[in-house]
Amino acid sequence: MFRITIDTGTTNTRVVLWKAYDAVDSATAETGVRNTVLNGSNEALKTTIGELINKLLQANNLDVSDVDIIAASGMITSNVGLVEVPHIPAPAGMDLLSKHMVCKRFPEIVDKDIWFVPGVKSISNSSDTTEDRVTDIMRGEEVETFALVEKLNVTGPALFILPGSHTKFVFLDAQKRITESLTTLTGELLMAISNHTIIANAVNKSYADALLPDRVIEGYQRAKQAGLGRAAFSIRVLDQFSELSVNEKANMLMGVVFAEDLRAILNHQAIFASQKIPVYIAGKEIVRDTLALLFSVEKYEGEVIPVDSQTMHHLAGYGVLRVAEYGGLIT
Repeated sequence: MFRITIDTGTTNTRVVLWKAYDAVDSATAETGVRNTVLNGSNEALKTTIGELINKLLQANNLDVSDVDIIAASGMITSNVGLVEVPHIPAPAGMDLLSKHMVCKRFPEIVDKDIWFVPGVKSISNSSDTTEDRVTDIMRGEEVETFALVEKLNVTGPALFILPGSHTKFVFLDAQKRITESLTTLTGELLMAISNHTIIANAVNKSYADALLPDRVIEGYQRAKQAGLGRAAFSIRVLDQFSELSVNEKANMLMGVVFAEDLRAILNHQAIFASQKIPVYIAGKEIVRDTLALLFSVEKYEGEVIPVDSQTMHHLAGYGVLRVAEYGGLIT
């Protein structure tokens, strides 16, 4: 039998057709929960998902009756998605995720139930009842984490780094449960500086296209010494009075921006207590390798494992199917 997974983010939606656990086809559209926010309605999201599902079925000569499950994750489970599914509190393993999956049918999308995987929230141990005890949230990264656990045979404890518009640092314990997460705005920050500040001209409104370790480290050290604002502006000065290439300056900017990520995670109590847990770094190759480089600069004592691009292929969908399997929805 075939399966379909839906992964919706802020700006994009990907639908994947699977035969067992092998992806056989996929379709993507530039429609996400951002459209719901802008339009005040999720009709565009519904229409897009329906069109993508029909496109895959028709392209592969299938009927919806040939599909044994449709399952979804990501921002589709938020209040601006299709159906709001409450975050479950960490620690959370696949058993808890599968237990809290929500089933709902949208006839205007497809004549079949859709199963939704909840996100995970981190809760502070503080006894102060006056403060907000939710410290971090994720929707979508939980299934990506468990996909990596399955694909890489991770036993835990471990730290997973999932870069994107928002970089997620996800901690796994020895029982293969997500214990907490930490989120930064690194991707959005890099985009904003590269495109909408005075630095945009220095980097030609572009990102680094080839890793230059020495330049990344130079930017990183500048940020550690002088802070993000000053280190970023120094690239403007270099643009005016040096012969550095666009790619060299873009590499320096990566080092500047990612310095904030390293500071956040290396000062986090779960890492600070023991710098020996393995770190798995996913994401685009240049970002992945930049983060791995900076961990080596800081002489991190644990093993740092870059995740290869093939392993990252349709990671969210694979994780959703594994959660559904754990819950007995498929075999």
